[in-house]
Amino acid sequence: MIGSCQVRNSVTIPDVSVAATHKALKRQGGKWFYQNKPFSGTLVEHYTTGKVKSKSTYYQGEKHGVYKGWYAGGQRWFERTYIQGRKHGKQQIWWQNGQLKLTANIYNDMYEGSVKQWYFNGRLYRDFNYKKGKEEGHQRMWKTDGRIRANYVVKDGRQYGLTGVKNCKSVASK
Repeated sequence: MIGSCQVRNSVTIPDVSVAATHKALKRQGGKWFYQNKPFSGTLVEHYTTGKVKSKSTYYQGEKHGVYKGWYAGGQRWFERTYIQGRKHGKQQIWWQNGQLKLTANIYNDMYEGSVKQWYFNGRLYRDFNYKKGKEEGHQRMWKTDGRIRANYVVKDGRQYGLTGVKNCKSVASK
């Protein structure tokens, strides 16, 4: 017999949209309820101007599917995927100027693989690697002017190389 812990992601989300401010919408025990039933549909949040701030799909009260957000000016802000209330898959965040701010792969709410972040001007800030939510492999960070801030490798939880942090205690006395 072969067992599996596969996450179920193929569900049908009803074609129902509810404003995030609707009085019949309540959050209880980490889940959303609409008219006293676990909510399945699209939750829409608006700015005071009426423009859409975010859209997220839910199934049985939990985020399930794509969650998108926009800045007040209409530019993309973020895009994340959820399965049964957990971040799962490619995640992206943008600065207001349209430049990428972060890209990451997340599985079961944990980073997996490459996580990259950029400064507002588009320069790379960090390029880290993760395995099951923990740093693993080559990690690099840069200062705003492009100079290297950190360049190290993580193996079995230990860091080797330039970590970019200052020691609080003198290492000369050891």
